[in-house]
Amino acid sequence: MIWATAKQPNKDVRPEDRLEAAFTEERIAGLKLGFRVRTVVLGVITVWIVIENDWPEVAYYLVLLTAFWLLGFLPFKMIASGYDHP
Repeated sequence: MIWATAKQPNKDVRPEDRLEAAFTEERIAGLKLGFRVRTVVLGVITVWIVIENDWPEVAYYLVLLTAFWLLGFLPFKMIASGYDHP
C-alpha cells in the first residue's frame, strides 16, 4: 500500500492512487471474509444434510455444496495469489 508519512511526505503519490489502493484493500478483505463465512455456513449445512437425508440424496447434495464452495474458493485463491498486482 502507498502511504505518505508525516516525516517525509511523498509528493509523487496522487490522492486518487491512495483512494484506489484503499478500495482495493477493502475489496480483498471483503472477499476473504465472504469466503470464510461461506465455508462455515456450508459446513453447517453439510452436517445437517448428512443427518437428515439417506444415501442417494446425500451424494447429490454434497456435489452441489462442493460446487457452490468452489465458486467462492476460486476467486479467493486468485486474490490470495495476487493476480491483479504487477
